Amino acid sequence: MSQSADHLANTDPESRSIIDTTTDAILAGEIDAILPLLHPQITEQAARQGIGDIIEFLPEADPDERELAGFYRTDNVTTTSDGTVRRSLREALVLLHYGEDRYGLQFNLAAVDDEPLRITNLRVVTYDPASYGPPSELTLAHHVLRAAAIASPAFVLFTLIAMFRLKRVKRRILWTLFIIVVCYPVFQLNWSTGQWSMIAPSIQTSANQLNFKLLEFTFFGGGAVRASVVDPWVVSAAVPLGALIFWIKLATVGIRRKPPKVERNQRLPEEEPDPRSDGAADPSNPPG
Repeated sequence: MSQSADHLANTDPESRSIIDTTTDAILAGEIDAILPLLHPQITEQAARQGIGDIIEFLPEADPDERELAGFYRTDNVTTTSDGTVRRSLREALVLLHYGEDRYGLQFNLAAVDDEPLRITNLRVVTYDPASYGPPSELTLAHHVLRAAAIASPAFVLFTLIAMFRLKRVKRRILWTLFIIVVCYPVFQLNWSTGQWSMIAPSIQTSANQLNFKLLEFTFFGGGAVRASVVDPWVVSAAVPLGALIFWIKLATVGIRRKPPKVERNQRLPEEEPDPRSDGAADPSNPPG
């Protein structure tokens, strides 16, 4: 994710300059270099206090590595009776590596119309390696979900190959989409903590809400994704229901096929000649 964040931030040099300048100043302990980059609504006293707390919270040594782990850009245009307002919002995460420890500088930048971007929020957070690192031990859930995340896509791919090898299959494109998309129910595993759950179908409850989640698209029935280097790997696996239905239908009632094509050079069988057309005299119709 850091490479894509770097690429996106490089397309916004104003934001990149503010982020880099602020990070350098924090690591050097120079509060005055950051003050001009803050939003005017932030008082100098509050800014000095907050930035000073961030500097004291970070280790005194220089980080082993720093990277832009996240960058998000939003530009909104709102039109009302009072006119049109353009708002620019930026969010960024600079990750600082200190041995096995990870510290994150979180930025929020904002601007209205032609105003320059300014920092509206700046804070430091820490990340527990246990929440995103490798698990201390592999549980039964690790083994089962890992095997399912590999087996389900392999079975879907095998089914697609078998389906395309069949000749004259009707609605082949619809069958392809059905096999790839219809993978249900869906399970997820947090690889770092080992916690797993069925995410679809599922019921999520809170203090005053009850949410039903019936669908979750997991193409090919499995995969793994990681949002950033400080987020855990999330392994997804689903029952390849579409592929199973294809094989059941093929083994029972069969798959509908198109009729075979008639070759162009194939002749229809010749009809028996009419004995009256061979030139023989017809006694009932003598030549005139």
